[in-house]
Amino acid sequence: MAEKSGFAQHSAPPPYTEQGHAHVGPKPQYGPQPTGSYGQPMNNTTWAHPSYQAQFQQQQMVTSNVIVTQQPGLQPVIMAPPPEDNMVRAIIATFFCFWPIGMFAIWKAMESKSAYNRGDLAMAHANANSARQLANVAIGIGAGCIFAVIVYIIVLYSIIL
Repeated sequence: MAEKSGFAQHSAPPPYTEQGHAHVGPKPQYGPQPTGSYGQPMNNTTWAHPSYQAQFQQQQMVTSNVIVTQQPGLQPVIMAPPPEDNMVRAIIATFFCFWPIGMFAIWKAMESKSAYNRGDLAMAHANANSARQLANVAIGIGAGCIFAVIVYIIVLYSIIL
């Protein structure tokens, strides 16, 4: 059946040793292990392979230097507090006073917030000031219109009575 499917039949897998893997060649020979505790000077016992003695001594001289580098990445940015965007004043001016100018005040207040979010502090302050001025103009026009209507009603009823 294996011949029909195109797969070749293999022999049994190689035997495993007690460690779970086959070991080929002689095991490496090392000197005695160091006996000093961590952070304490060790005795002059060599524990590296003899052919690596010269390289190990050079590494000991080089590794005494400490190099501190800053990892690349995002740097912390400290931003000033956001300017007052005058959104509440613009909404009140739109609903209760003069809505055409109040709409522009709302638009400038939204631009102020988006300019601050993208980090443009100068434009955020400029748009916040424009929103405040437009809301004040809308409130002034609305108050003037209300005052004019009250005066008109008083004059109209004083002439009739």
